[in-house]
Amino acid sequence: MTETKKRRPRPKRGKVVNWESPNWEPLLRLARVYVGEFMWMGEVQLRGGISLHLYKHYWTRRYLHLTEDGRAFFYRSDLERSDFEEASYQEIPEDEIPKLFDRVIRRPDPEWEALEAREERERYGIPGYTDEDGKGDGLDAR
Repeated sequence: MTETKKRRPRPKRGKVVNWESPNWEPLLRLARVYVGEFMWMGEVQLRGGISLHLYKHYWTRRYLHLTEDGRAFFYRSDLERSDFEEASYQEIPEDEIPKLFDRVIRRPDPEWEALEAREERERYGIPGYTDEDGKGDGLDAR
């Protein structure tokens, strides 16, 4: 017996209907602790009546597209219409949402990751940290 591959739902088209009244509930339910790292960018009404809230991460500039009931979508730029009246969104399987969220908030630049690690060591006094003027934190590994 051959195993059938799960098919993704077809992309849905939608239009921006709200730029002024933010709704943070979908993001609060997904990742309350990270809400301060996002900007609410608008609301898209998908065909079929689904409201999709657009959240942009302040640092990575990547988007989360979340529905009121906790589903996630991604923007399909490959299906964009030339008149920009509608955009296409593809639903993401529920088990892939944590992976998507991690990709949205993760800084892709290795230099930033190194800086972030150094700031962590500095903040918590972890051995191995030495600041620019050589004083260190008193716990330097020598």
